[in-house]
Amino acid sequence: MERRVVITGMGVYSCIGRNLDEVRDSLYNGRSGIGIDPERKQLGFFSSLTGIVERPNMKEILDRKRRRGLAEQGEYAYMSTLEAFRNARIDDQFLSENEVGILFGNDSSAKPVITAVDTIREKKSTVLVGAESVFQSMNSTVTMNLSVIFHLKGINFTVSGACASSSHAIGIGYLLIKQGLQNCILCGGAQEQKTDQESSSSQLDTPNFIETAFVGDGFTIVIKSRAAVASCFVISYHFSCLHSNERRLWKIIYQSCWTWETPLPK
Repeated sequence: MERRVVITGMGVYSCIGRNLDEVRDSLYNGRSGIGIDPERKQLGFFSSLTGIVERPNMKEILDRKRRRGLAEQGEYAYMSTLEAFRNARIDDQFLSENEVGILFGNDSSAKPVITAVDTIREKKSTVLVGAESVFQSMNSTVTMNLSVIFHLKGINFTVSGACASSSHAIGIGYLLIKQGLQNCILCGGAQEQKTDQESSSSQLDTPNFIETAFVGDGFTIVIKSRAAVASCFVISYHFSCLHSNERRLWKIIYQSCWTWETPLPK
Protein backbone atom coordinates (compact mmCIF):
# COMPACT_ATOMS: atom_id res chain seq x y z
CA MET A 1 0.00 0.00 0.00
CA GLU A 2 1.40 3.39 -0.97
CA ARG A 3 1.65 6.01 1.77
CA ARG A 4 1.74 9.79 1.95
CA VAL A 5 5.21 11.19 2.58
CA VAL A 6 5.76 14.33 4.64
CA ILE A 7 8.72 16.56 5.45
CA THR A 8 8.71 17.11 9.20
CA GLY A 9 11.95 19.02 9.79
CA MET A 10 14.52 21.06 7.88
CA GLY A 11 18.00 22.38 8.58
CA VAL A 12 20.71 24.22 6.67
CA TYR A 13 24.30 25.40 7.10
CA SER A 14 25.49 27.27 4.03
CA CYS A 15 27.10 30.35 2.54
CA ILE A 16 23.83 32.29 2.85
CA GLY A 17 23.13 31.30 6.43
CA ARG A 18 23.99 28.94 9.26
CA ASN A 19 20.35 28.12 9.99
CA LEU A 20 16.90 28.51 8.47
CA ASP A 21 16.34 32.01 9.88
CA GLU A 22 19.62 33.35 8.46
CA VAL A 23 18.94 31.75 5.07
CA ARG A 24 15.45 33.27 4.99
CA ASP A 25 16.85 36.73 5.72
CA SER A 26 19.53 36.33 3.02
CA LEU A 27 16.93 35.33 0.44
CA TYR A 28 14.67 38.24 1.35
CA ASN A 29 17.58 40.70 1.16
CA GLY A 30 19.32 39.28 -1.92
CA ARG A 31 22.57 38.15 -0.26
CA SER A 32 24.29 35.49 -2.39
CA GLY A 33 27.01 34.42 0.04
CA ILE A 34 29.49 34.37 -2.87
CA GLY A 35 32.85 36.04 -2.37
CA ILE A 36 36.46 36.13 -3.52
CA ASP A 37 38.81 33.55 -2.00
CA PRO A 38 42.42 34.90 -1.83
CA GLU A 39 43.80 31.34 -1.77
CA ARG A 40 42.21 30.62 -5.14
CA LYS A 41 43.86 33.73 -6.56
CA GLN A 42 47.25 32.59 -5.31
CA LEU A 43 46.77 29.14 -6.84
CA GLY A 44 45.89 30.63 -10.23
CA PHE A 45 42.26 29.58 -10.41
CA PHE A 46 40.41 30.88 -13.46
CA SER A 47 37.79 32.11 -11.00
CA SER A 48 38.45 32.97 -7.37
CA LEU A 49 34.74 33.11 -6.58
CA THR A 50 33.27 30.64 -4.14
CA GLY A 51 30.73 30.39 -1.38
CA ILE A 52 32.19 31.83 1.81
CA VAL A 53 31.21 29.41 4.57
CA GLU A 54 32.20 29.78 8.21
CA ARG A 55 33.53 26.49 9.54
CA PRO A 56 31.69 25.44 12.71
CA ASN A 57 33.75 24.99 15.89
CA MET A 58 33.22 21.26 16.29
CA LYS A 59 35.37 21.11 19.46
CA GLU A 60 32.56 22.84 21.33
CA ILE A 61 29.97 20.36 20.06
CA LEU A 62 31.50 16.91 19.58
CA ASP A 63 34.19 14.99 21.41
CA ARG A 64 37.35 14.08 19.51
CA LYS A 65 36.35 10.46 18.98
CA ARG A 66 33.16 11.40 17.12
CA ARG A 67 34.50 14.36 15.16
CA ARG A 68 37.85 12.92 13.98
CA GLY A 69 36.27 11.12 11.01
CA LEU A 70 34.29 14.12 9.79
CA ALA A 71 35.52 15.83 6.63
CA GLU A 72 34.65 19.48 6.00
CA GLN A 73 31.31 18.71 4.34
CA GLY A 74 30.51 16.32 7.16
CA GLU A 75 30.70 19.21 9.61
CA TYR A 76 28.21 21.21 7.57
CA ALA A 77 25.92 18.19 7.33
CA TYR A 78 26.12 17.60 11.08
CA MET A 79 25.09 21.18 11.87
CA SER A 80 22.14 21.09 9.48
CA THR A 81 21.08 17.70 10.86
CA LEU A 82 20.93 19.07 14.40
CA GLU A 83 18.52 21.77 13.23
CA ALA A 84 16.43 19.35 11.18
CA PHE A 85 16.01 16.96 14.11
CA ARG A 86 15.04 19.85 16.40
CA ASN A 87 12.40 21.02 13.93
CA ALA A 88 11.10 17.48 13.53
CA ARG A 89 10.99 17.05 17.32
CA ILE A 90 13.24 14.02 17.09
CA ASP A 91 15.39 13.37 20.16
CA ASP A 92 17.89 10.71 21.20
CA GLN A 93 15.15 8.51 22.61
CA PHE A 94 13.27 8.49 19.30
CA LEU A 95 16.46 7.61 17.42
CA SER A 96 17.23 4.74 19.78
CA GLU A 97 13.72 3.31 19.67
CA ASN A 98 13.01 3.68 15.93
CA GLU A 99 14.65 2.69 12.67
CA VAL A 100 15.76 5.95 11.06
CA GLY A 101 17.68 5.88 7.78
CA ILE A 102 20.03 8.36 6.12
CA LEU A 103 20.52 9.31 2.46
CA PHE A 104 22.87 12.14 1.49
CA GLY A 105 24.14 13.58 -1.75
CA ASN A 106 27.92 14.09 -1.80
CA ASP A 107 30.18 14.21 -4.86
CA SER A 108 33.69 14.54 -3.50
CA SER A 109 35.98 14.49 -0.49
CA ALA A 110 39.16 15.76 -2.12
CA LYS A 111 40.94 17.53 0.74
CA PRO A 112 41.55 14.43 2.92
CA VAL A 113 42.77 12.45 -0.11
CA ILE A 114 45.26 15.12 -1.15
CA THR A 115 46.45 15.65 2.43
CA ALA A 116 47.07 11.92 2.87
CA VAL A 117 48.94 11.58 -0.43
CA ASP A 118 51.10 14.65 0.33
CA THR A 119 51.97 13.24 3.76
CA ILE A 120 52.92 9.83 2.35
CA ARG A 121 55.09 11.36 -0.37
CA GLU A 122 56.85 13.64 2.11
CA LYS A 123 57.37 11.17 4.95
CA LYS A 124 57.70 8.01 2.81
CA SER A 125 55.42 6.29 5.32
CA THR A 126 51.72 5.80 6.00
CA VAL A 127 52.10 5.89 9.79
CA LEU A 128 51.43 9.64 10.10
CA VAL A 129 48.33 9.60 7.90
CA GLY A 130 46.05 8.40 10.68
CA ALA A 131 43.05 6.10 10.66
CA GLU A 132 40.63 9.04 10.44
CA SER A 133 41.92 9.79 6.92
CA VAL A 134 40.16 6.69 5.60
CA PHE A 135 36.78 7.79 6.94
CA GLN A 136 37.23 11.38 5.74
CA SER A 137 38.31 10.34 2.24
CA MET A 138 35.36 8.12 1.36
CA ASN A 139 32.61 9.59 -0.77
CA SER A 140 30.23 8.12 1.80
CA THR A 141 31.93 10.04 4.61
CA VAL A 142 28.78 12.02 5.50
CA THR A 143 26.34 9.13 5.81
CA MET A 144 28.91 6.86 7.43
CA ASN A 145 29.80 9.36 10.16
CA LEU A 146 26.33 10.75 10.85
CA SER A 147 24.82 7.28 11.13
CA VAL A 148 27.31 6.46 13.89
CA ILE A 149 26.99 9.80 15.70
CA PHE A 150 23.18 9.72 15.73
CA HIS A 151 22.84 5.92 16.07
CA LEU A 152 20.81 5.54 12.86
CA LYS A 153 19.75 1.98 12.09
CA GLY A 154 17.85 2.30 8.80
CA ILE A 155 18.88 2.59 5.14
CA ASN A 156 22.35 4.12 4.77
CA PHE A 157 24.11 5.15 1.56
CA THR A 158 25.42 8.16 -0.37
CA VAL A 159 24.09 9.39 -3.71
CA SER A 160 26.44 10.93 -6.27
CA GLY A 161 24.86 12.55 -9.33
CA ALA A 162 26.62 15.88 -9.91
CA CYS A 163 24.41 18.88 -9.12
CA ALA A 164 21.38 16.63 -8.64
CA SER A 165 22.90 14.47 -5.88
CA SER A 166 20.93 15.85 -2.95
CA SER A 167 17.73 16.03 -4.97
CA HIS A 168 18.13 12.34 -5.84
CA ALA A 169 18.71 11.55 -2.16
CA ILE A 170 15.39 13.15 -1.28
CA GLY A 171 13.64 11.47 -4.19
CA ILE A 172 14.94 8.01 -3.31
CA GLY A 173 13.97 8.55 0.32
CA TYR A 174 10.49 9.52 -0.83
CA LEU A 175 10.16 6.31 -2.86
CA LEU A 176 11.38 4.09 0.00
CA ILE A 177 8.88 5.57 2.43
CA LYS A 178 6.02 5.65 -0.07
CA GLN A 179 6.50 1.93 -0.79
CA GLY A 180 6.63 1.03 2.90
CA LEU A 181 10.30 0.03 3.02
CA GLN A 182 11.22 2.75 5.55
CA ASN A 183 9.30 4.93 7.97
CA CYS A 184 11.69 7.81 8.60
CA ILE A 185 14.79 8.94 6.68
CA LEU A 186 17.25 11.78 7.16
CA CYS A 187 17.88 13.19 3.65
CA GLY A 188 20.09 15.98 2.42
CA GLY A 189 23.24 17.06 0.64
CA ALA A 190 26.70 18.32 1.53
CA GLN A 191 29.55 19.85 -0.46
CA GLU A 192 33.13 20.68 0.44
CA GLN A 193 34.38 24.20 -0.27
CA LYS A 194 38.16 23.84 -0.21
CA THR A 195 40.35 24.75 -3.18
CA ASP A 196 41.20 21.07 -3.66
CA GLN A 197 37.66 20.61 -4.99
CA GLU A 198 38.18 22.54 -8.21
CA SER A 199 35.47 24.89 -9.43
CA SER A 200 34.92 27.50 -12.10
CA SER A 201 32.40 30.14 -13.07
CA SER A 202 31.42 32.26 -16.02
CA GLN A 203 32.16 35.37 -13.95
CA LEU A 204 35.71 36.02 -12.76
CA ASP A 205 35.73 38.47 -9.86
CA THR A 206 32.27 39.97 -9.59
CA PRO A 207 30.52 38.24 -6.69
CA ASN A 208 27.46 40.49 -6.89
CA PHE A 209 26.67 39.16 -10.36
CA ILE A 210 27.66 35.55 -9.92
CA GLU A 211 25.30 33.06 -11.51
CA THR A 212 26.76 29.66 -10.66
CA ALA A 213 29.58 28.37 -8.50
CA PHE A 214 30.41 25.32 -6.42
CA VAL A 215 30.06 26.20 -2.76
CA GLY A 216 30.48 24.39 0.51
CA ASP A 217 27.27 23.76 2.38
CA GLY A 218 24.98 21.24 3.94
CA PHE A 219 21.23 20.94 4.20
CA THR A 220 19.03 18.32 5.74
CA ILE A 221 15.38 17.38 5.84
CA VAL A 222 13.56 14.66 7.74
CA ILE A 223 10.89 12.79 5.79
CA LYS A 224 8.40 10.39 7.36
CA SER A 225 5.35 8.36 6.47
CA ARG A 226 3.23 10.29 8.96
CA ALA A 227 3.68 13.06 11.47
CA ALA A 228 1.76 15.29 13.83
CA VAL A 229 3.46 18.34 12.35
CA ALA A 230 4.16 18.46 8.60
CA SER A 231 6.09 21.18 6.76
CA CYS A 232 4.87 19.84 3.43
CA PHE A 233 3.90 16.67 1.58
CA VAL A 234 6.24 15.21 -1.04
CA ILE A 235 4.01 14.10 -3.92
CA SER A 236 6.37 13.09 -6.76
CA TYR A 237 9.96 12.50 -7.86
CA HIS A 238 11.21 13.02 -11.43
CA PHE A 239 14.60 12.47 -13.07
CA SER A 240 16.30 12.41 -16.47
CA CYS A 241 19.78 12.27 -17.97
CA LEU A 242 20.98 13.96 -21.18
CA HIS A 243 24.09 12.71 -23.01
CA SER A 244 25.73 14.78 -25.73
CA ASN A 245 29.00 14.44 -27.65
CA GLU A 246 30.35 17.95 -28.21
CA ARG A 247 33.92 18.59 -29.36
CA ARG A 248 34.77 14.96 -28.63
CA LEU A 249 33.99 15.41 -24.97
CA TRP A 250 31.18 13.54 -23.31
CA LYS A 251 28.93 15.81 -21.30
CA ILE A 252 26.35 14.33 -19.01
CA ILE A 253 23.64 16.53 -17.56
CA TYR A 254 21.74 15.13 -14.60
CA GLN A 255 18.35 16.53 -13.82
CA SER A 256 16.25 15.69 -10.82
CA CYS A 257 13.40 17.27 -8.97
CA TRP A 258 10.76 16.46 -6.42
CA THR A 259 7.50 18.30 -6.07
CA TRP A 260 5.60 19.08 -2.92
CA GLU A 261 2.47 20.68 -1.57
CA THR A 262 1.96 22.47 1.72
CA PRO A 263 -0.61 21.02 4.11
CA LEU A 264 -3.92 22.82 4.36
CA PRO A 265 -4.32 24.92 7.53
CA LYS A 266 -6.65 23.45 10.11
